This record gives sequence, structure tokens and C-alpha cells, in this order.
Amino acid sequence: MTTRPVLANAGAMSQFIGAFEVTSKLTGQAYHAASRTCGNGIATRHADTIDTKFFVDGAAHVVGLAHTAL
Repeated sequence: MTTRPVLANAGAMSQFIGAFEVTSKLTGQAYHAASRTCGNGIATRHADTIDTKFFVDGAAHVVGLAHTAL
């Protein structure tokens, strides 16, 4: 029987980054957010970003986060 190593982070993004609330500094409104996917943007755009999809109050938003921000 062959065994293979298991990565500690193998699974869906939503398993590792739980839902959270964030409050707008501009309006004071609270938003419910959850992370869903994460992908590297280097090869496709040469932008050195991590593209992350969030659901904010049920609507999908993709945010490109600079590597330096991580």
C-alpha cells in the first residue's frame, strides 16, 4: 500500500477562513463576509496578486490583494 503525504490545508478555502464581519470606516455599516476561493494572479496578469473571491452580504466580489499586503 502506498501512502502519500497529506497537506494540512487540503480542502476548500471556506474551511480555513471562516465567515467574518467587517465595518465600513466610511459609513459605519457592518457587512457579513466569507472567503470562497483564492488564486495566484502572477502568470495571467503579471500583477503579483492573490485573487480572492468573497461573498459579502450574499453578493460575490473578487479582490486582487498585492503579495506585499499578505
